[in-house]
Amino acid sequence: MYPKMRIAGSLVHHLLICSLLVLYALSTLLFIAYEAFSNVLWFKLAYMLSALALVAGVLALAGYLSWTSRPTEARPIGLKYCLYSLLSLGLAAANLYLLFDQLHRVNPDAGYAVVLCAAGSISFIAATFIGWGLPEFKSEVASPKKEPKTKAVPERPAPVAKERVSPVGSGFKPRPGLLHS
Repeated sequence: MYPKMRIAGSLVHHLLICSLLVLYALSTLLFIAYEAFSNVLWFKLAYMLSALALVAGVLALAGYLSWTSRPTEARPIGLKYCLYSLLSLGLAAANLYLLFDQLHRVNPDAGYAVVLCAAGSISFIAATFIGWGLPEFKSEVASPKKEPKTKAVPERPAPVAKERVSPVGSGFKPRPGLLHS
């Protein structure tokens, strides 16, 4: 993924990261809500959000590409980022595969879904924290370009006092028809 792509001033990669963190957290909470209240609506919503979390594969691919294109000092961080992203992708894919046959059951079993989804969330959070150590994140977000503290103020010439002319006594005459008929 091109690291400088922006939408409305924000980096696209960071927008995807934030949305995936929310998807993982919500799907985990919805699986927990299904286990607590046994409402199938929570199960289906959690399954849908877990399917959306497969976008982590795109981020894992971006992590792999950025890992291979980095100078040697940044490669270990990129490799960890890539591996944790791939782990979260694998856990999300396994979760969806195991839950697919349960979608049309009256009372689906989602005990392992909570564990897989929570493990995927933790793995993705770890990848996010590791991604903060990448050089472009430090240069783009963590320490934006700072402007100098003191700005040079351009010198302005002193204001020149102008003569004020009063309309009274200067030959000012109102136009006939406007004020008087």
